[in-house]
Amino acid sequence: MDMDKLALDSSEVFQEYLAIQNKNDLKNQVNKDEVLISFAEFEESVKKDSKKLKVFRALQDKFANDLEYREKVNPSFVDGVMMLNLYGRD
Repeated sequence: MDMDKLALDSSEVFQEYLAIQNKNDLKNQVNKDEVLISFAEFEESVKKDSKKLKVFRALQDKFANDLEYREKVNPSFVDGVMMLNLYGRD
């Protein structure tokens, strides 16, 4: 096989790979942005509803103070609840 042809093919393949990676990176960034926006909207909806606010504050307090209970709950849920800013701190 001609080395110039191999280099050209490799270059084209590599360029296609880079194009696909860039497209995937952009999609991932858009998805992250959408998740952040959705989370912020959810947080605001909790703050505006006194019943939800009371429940989520109670969960945060329970998770913060009762490690046995925290370990029994899905870690992703615990992380999500704990990320909520419900006490006005930044």
